[in-house]
Amino acid sequence: MLTYNIDAYPLLLIEFWPSDWDKDKYDQTIVDIKEVFAFSAQKNIRLKMFVKGNTSMRESQPPFKFWTWLVRDLLSMRSTFETSLDKTAIYKPSDRLDTFVDMVLSMYKTVRPLEVFGDLQQAMAWLDEASS
Repeated sequence: MLTYNIDAYPLLLIEFWPSDWDKDKYDQTIVDIKEVFAFSAQKNIRLKMFVKGNTSMRESQPPFKFWTWLVRDLLSMRSTFETSLDKTAIYKPSDRLDTFVDMVLSMYKTVRPLEVFGDLQQAMAWLDEASS
């Protein structure tokens, strides 16, 4: 499923984990993430978002229905990303999800800098770089 962590705020860590892909759990996670964005907007703090694939995802991948939920929510949050996001790094531990990541990015045109990485350290280093 999709989980998030803000222990290193303003870094928002979002991770994917193999699960039952329950819609109610997914929806609650999205509500929570939207609250993090709203809080950041109130404080005028831009988030750095790190979307981290999990190595256990090499064997399994999310069902297609998950990607439809994700695209819907990305599109609905576009203006939020524009005002509250600094940049996003996506880490894919394998190329199994290339098709899905490409599909999501073809439907969702980014409004802030976004890079996709196959190397975890490169992704973290890029996020740590100052934005222009």
